Amino acid sequence: MSVPNNMNNHKRLAIWILVAHLFIVIAAGHGIGTIGLLELGTIADAFGSKYLFSPQDFFKHPLFWVVAITLLGQSLFLVSFFKKHFNFLIIVGLGTLIISFLTLIYYLREQETLNVTVITGLPFLVLCLIFIYKNVFKKECIEV
Repeated sequence: MSVPNNMNNHKRLAIWILVAHLFIVIAAGHGIGTIGLLELGTIADAFGSKYLFSPQDFFKHPLFWVVAITLLGQSLFLVSFFKKHFNFLIIVGLGTLIISFLTLIYYLREQETLNVTVITGLPFLVLCLIFIYKNVFKKECIEV
């Protein structure tokens, strides 16, 4: 049983969206990193390593919430690949990833390095718009 070509393109585009989101640069304070690195640090913190956040402000820190929303969106996005009818999950996952990016921009709004985050987030936003256009307006990829 072969998968239709437009479904392969759909999954390829979805993977590029995830990769583009992971490489959004966060330049805050005296350091620079990506959302992917921030996720790894937050997961290490959750399992007891004292890497990014102190135990007192772990849940209070805005970057923690950016990572939590990102992980939720990525999980929904990835689970949608294994479901027969995935439109709802993939759209909710994509929306969650967009919300995490907007939350990050809101958190960094008063820093001089906001431009770096916005510029490195543009490929992610363009891929999201292409994905939404192909799936919502053209309805190219409805089910596996």
